[in-house]
Amino acid sequence: MAIDFDRLSKSTSSKYNSQIERVRFEKGYVTSIENTVKETMKNLSEGATRLAIYGEPQSGKTEMMICLTARLLDEGHTCIIILVNDSLDVLSQNFERFLDSNLIPTPRNLSDLAQGMDLYKAKEQIIITKKNPSDLRMLIEYLKKTKNQSRIVIDDEADHATPNAKVNKLVDKKTGESNPKTAINRLVGQLIELTGPKSGIYIGVTATPQRLDLNNTFENQREHWVLFDTHPNYHGHEVFFPSIESGDYKVKFHLEALPDDGDSPEYLQNALLRFMVNVAHLNCSLPDTPGAGQKNYCMLIHTSGTKEDHRGDYKEVVKVFEAIGQEKETKQLGRYFNRIEKYATEMYPEDVLNIMQYIFDKCEAYAVKVINSERDRELEKITAVTDPKRPFTVAIGGNIISRGVTFDRLLTMFFTRSPKHKIQTDTYVQRARMFGSRSPYLDHFELHIPKSLYQDWHTAFYLHRLGMASLKTGEPIWYENERTSAVAASSKDKANIYQDAGEVDFEIFKFKKEIENFTSQAKIGYDAFSELVTMLPASYLPKQIVKTIESMKPNGDKSIVIHKSRSIKNHTSLTPEDVAEIRRGNKGLFYGSDAAHFPEAVHHFQIFHNPEGNGRMIYKYVEKGKGLKIISWRKK
Repeated sequence: MAIDFDRLSKSTSSKYNSQIERVRFEKGYVTSIENTVKETMKNLSEGATRLAIYGEPQSGKTEMMICLTARLLDEGHTCIIILVNDSLDVLSQNFERFLDSNLIPTPRNLSDLAQGMDLYKAKEQIIITKKNPSDLRMLIEYLKKTKNQSRIVIDDEADHATPNAKVNKLVDKKTGESNPKTAINRLVGQLIELTGPKSGIYIGVTATPQRLDLNNTFENQREHWVLFDTHPNYHGHEVFFPSIESGDYKVKFHLEALPDDGDSPEYLQNALLRFMVNVAHLNCSLPDTPGAGQKNYCMLIHTSGTKEDHRGDYKEVVKVFEAIGQEKETKQLGRYFNRIEKYATEMYPEDVLNIMQYIFDKCEAYAVKVINSERDRELEKITAVTDPKRPFTVAIGGNIISRGVTFDRLLTMFFTRSPKHKIQTDTYVQRARMFGSRSPYLDHFELHIPKSLYQDWHTAFYLHRLGMASLKTGEPIWYENERTSAVAASSKDKANIYQDAGEVDFEIFKFKKEIENFTSQAKIGYDAFSELVTMLPASYLPKQIVKTIESMKPNGDKSIVIHKSRSIKNHTSLTPEDVAEIRRGNKGLFYGSDAAHFPEAVHHFQIFHNPEGNGRMIYKYVEKGKGLKIISWRKK
C-alpha cells in the first residue's frame, strides 16, 4: 500500500519557543535568556559578525547557548558549530545537555563524523567539538565538503585557547612566520571564514571577556557585546566575595580560613568530616519515608595542578571513608567519630545523634573521583561527580575542573591552590566553581581556603567587577594592581594597550536642571549618591558599580563623594569632537585637584557637560596603598 506523503509535512513550529518553554518548565525562569537572545539577534541584524556574550561563572550559559542555537536555526542559519574546551569531560557535559534538550536536529560530535555518518546532505546541522588542532582540522575538512550553508561559530569559554598568545611577536623564531598566530587561534579563524572573510559569524561566550578585549581577538566588535544577566536563584560574587570591613568576613556560608601553609592532611580531613555532617543533617531533616527526597551532595578538592598531589588527596579521602566503614570498633574509628560528634555538636546541637547514626549507616555510600588526564575515560564519567549519585561524593582535580565544568549540589569546596606570584583575574574568576544555584543549602555550604588566598581572590573579583561595569560603554577598561593582573601578559596586544587615567565613563545623558542644581556643590555620602542615581536615566549606572558602592565603604560615608559638576566648554585641550562626546582622547577628564579636598574618599563621581546640554558621568576609584592602574585596548 502506497503512503500518501501529501498528508504529512515537516513541523514549522518554532524551535526557540519550544526550548524556552522547556527551560521555563525545568528552571522556572527564562527572562535572562530571552533578553540575551533578543539582543544578540538584534546585533546580528544590524550587521555584527564578531561579538561576545558575557556573564557570571556557572550562571546557566549552556542553557542560553541551546536556546540561542534554536533561535538561529529558526532564523535560517543552517550550521551551528559549538566549540568547547579541549577536555573530554567538558565536551561530554555540554554534549549531553544539548542532547537532553531534544533540540532538532540532533547535535553531532566528531565521533559521529568519524564513524562515517553521512551528514553531508543534512539541511541543518549542530556540531559540537573540542578546541584542539586535530579536531578543528577534521571539522574544517568536513565542512569544506558542505556548500551553501549559513554557518555560525559559538565559542564556549571563548577566552580560553582561542585568543592569540603570539600577538606580540613580529616573527616566529621557530617557523619564520610573520605576525604569527597560535594554532587554535589560526584554526578557529579559518573555521569562521569558511564562508568568506566577512560573512562568517563568530559569537564568543565567556565569564571573563577581558582576555578577548585586550587581545583584540578576531577584531571583536565591542559595541555589540551582550550581557547574559544572572537568574533569580544565582549565587555569585556578591555572596561569596562580599565586602570585607575591619578584617571581618560577613558571609552567608561557612568560611573556614586556613593558615597559609594549610596543606596538612588534618585540614582536608576536617573539611571532609564537616561535609559528611552537613550531608547527614540535610538528609535527616527530610521525612523518614522511602523516596522522600534524599539528596546526594558533592565536595570539590582543588589543591594543585599536579597529578601526584591528586593521588595523595585521593588516598587521604579514601582512608577516612574506609576507617569509618570498619565493621569492628577500632581506635581509628573511634577517633574519627569523636571528631564527627564534636563537629555535629558545634554545628547542629539538636541533631547530633541522628547525624552520627546517618553517617554510621551510610558511610559506605561514597564515591571519590580524580578528574585529570590519567583517568580511564571508558570506565569513568565526570557526571558521577558533577551530578552526584552517592550521598558522599568527592571530586579531586586541578586545571580540568577550573573552568567549564558545573557541579550540581556542591556543598563543600576545599581550595588551597595558593599562587606564588601575581594572580590573573580571569583565571581566578573562572575557578569560582562554588558559584551557581546553591539554594536551598547555601547556609550549609563551606569554603575551606587559606586566608591570604581568599583575600587575593576577593581583590580579583573586586577589580573584575569594576572592569565589567565599563562594558556598557563599548570601550572596556580593566583594573590591575601590584598583586593582580587582568590577564596573562602574553595575551595583551601591547602595541595597542593604553595605561590611561583610571576613569570609567558612562553614556551621555540629558543634563537636566535638577541634576545641575544638585551637583552645583560637592556632596559626600551614600545617601547623596542614591539621590543622584534617581535623577539619572533608568539603569544608567551598571549594577556592578552600584553594588560596589554599597559594599565597599572603607571610611564609611566619607568613602563616597560627588564632585561639583563642570562645563567643558572652555577646556583648552579638547577638540570639537571631544566636546561633543564629552571625552578627552585617551586622557582623563577628572580633576585631581578636586580629589585632594576629600582625602578619605575612594569612590569619586563627577559630571561633565557640554554646550549642547548633554552630560556624562565619570567614576574614578582612588585608594592609597592599592596601587591601582587601568588598562584598555585602543587602536593606535
